[in-house]
Amino acid sequence: MATWLAHLRIAQKVKERIPGIILPYLMIGSIAPDSGIPDESFRNYDPPKEITHFSSIEEGKRNIDLDVFFEKYLATSKIITRSDSTRSFLWGYYFHLIADKIWIDKYLLPNKKLYDTENHQDKDFIEVMRNEIYALDFMYLQQNGGEIIQRFKNTKVDINFFNEFKPSYIYECQKRIADYYENDQYTLVGEYRFYDLDKIEEFISEATLQCIEVLL
Repeated sequence: MATWLAHLRIAQKVKERIPGIILPYLMIGSIAPDSGIPDESFRNYDPPKEITHFSSIEEGKRNIDLDVFFEKYLATSKIITRSDSTRSFLWGYYFHLIADKIWIDKYLLPNKKLYDTENHQDKDFIEVMRNEIYALDFMYLQQNGGEIIQRFKNTKVDINFFNEFKPSYIYECQKRIADYYENDQYTLVGEYRFYDLDKIEEFISEATLQCIEVLL
């Protein structure tokens, strides 16, 4: 899945193009699907991804069902009665799912396929990917400053209208993400093989464009 910072940056870029959307709710919505508390392997979560990402495993691949979420929360007959803040949160949640689907299909699976053909035994591709993309997150923050993390950290919203899972998981996730980017400083040991800053920018631009097209 894409990094937390990537999702926050996509939300920020959407806001730049769609002034009427409420950024604090959009940002919280954009990280809400990652609210599951991970186990030590960071592979299993509570609540599970089947709930938070409206997904299932099909032929070894996680399939995110965008239509299920859209019909449940964003269909015209339902979204029209929502407040601006609620709509912004729900769109943020949906944009997260869109971005993750793009990431899986275009930026994860092709590289995983290549890595697996090399028959590595020491670590699997998910670990390699995470090491690279989170190191790139900190590189981006070093070059551009941490204003986006401060804005996210200080965001206060009321999302008690959301009952797919307990809103407390989302508030805890907000704190966990802010603490991670403020208190950690991760640098990759070795070389970047699959990702670089340009590739991340390409992904963020592509995901932002798709999210805006859906919203408009």
